[in-house]
Amino acid sequence: MLFSYGKCKCLHTGHGNEDAKYTLGDTVLNTTLKENDLGLTISADMKVSEQSGIAAAKGNQIIVLIRRNIVYLFIIQTVINCMSTRISK
Repeated sequence: MLFSYGKCKCLHTGHGNEDAKYTLGDTVLNTTLKENDLGLTISADMKVSEQSGIAAAKGNQIIVLIRRNIVYLFIIQTVINCMSTRISK
């Protein structure tokens, strides 16, 4: 498998960086302000606020899914209990 130069990117970090142009072979690397890799968001200013925001949003989604399913199961259980008491009477 050949190395793909077109997929490579350059992330300039730090305050005093000159934002120089880098090349691999004859290909000039594209610059980016943030990069996602293995579920981790790395930004040029090296702050974790965006990563923590993404993690909090995913956690809130999971909490909402769990809460919806628990309420749904509670309603089903209540209806079944109510119906079984009516049938037995």
